[in-house]
Amino acid sequence: MWEALFLCADLDWPVEQKNVYTEDGSLIPGYKVNTRSTDNADLGIVSDRYKVVQNEDVFQFTDDLLGPCREVHG
Repeated sequence: MWEALFLCADLDWPVEQKNVYTEDGSLIPGYKVNTRSTDNADLGIVSDRYKVVQNEDVFQFTDDLLGPCREVHG
């Protein structure tokens, strides 16, 4: 069921890490820019020690921790 929520929330895209450069094209060591793979939007600059946790993995972890979500009928 989390898959439907994942799609409805428009979170079905992986995060990619790319090198960070100055305006003149020099690499800035020790930093990466997190980008959304679907449109290359920059999400933020992080240290190169930062480990990306993909949206899908967060939803799966929550399912594993709390159990599968159930539909609510009202």
